[in-house]
Amino acid sequence: EGARGVKMDKLVAADWIDKAAMGGDAIGMRMLGVMNLDGYRRVSKTKVVRDGRIVAPAGVVVQERVPMAGVEWLRKAAKLGDAEAQYRLGCCFSEGEGAAV
Repeated sequence: EGARGVKMDKLVAADWIDKAAMGGDAIGMRMLGVMNLDGYRRVSKTKVVRDGRIVAPAGVVVQERVPMAGVEWLRKAAKLGDAEAQYRLGCCFSEGEGAAV
């Protein structure tokens, strides 16, 4: 159990953060951006394809790090005025994180 009596489950957490971001919540957008930058475990909603190969079918737990998506979510949160997202987005630009090659 976590500090507040709720069982810790990162897959459930990722799902709720994803819902918040999709619903337009700036903090959810920031958190989803950070998760994409750092990599997180999630249940794939569709099959995962890389270089034309299926690497995971739908419904399987996958570990993904998608820097460009992370920056895009940070950008959306920053546009809504989230100061932490603005800071993290600045750090991404400073480091070249998530930039198209």
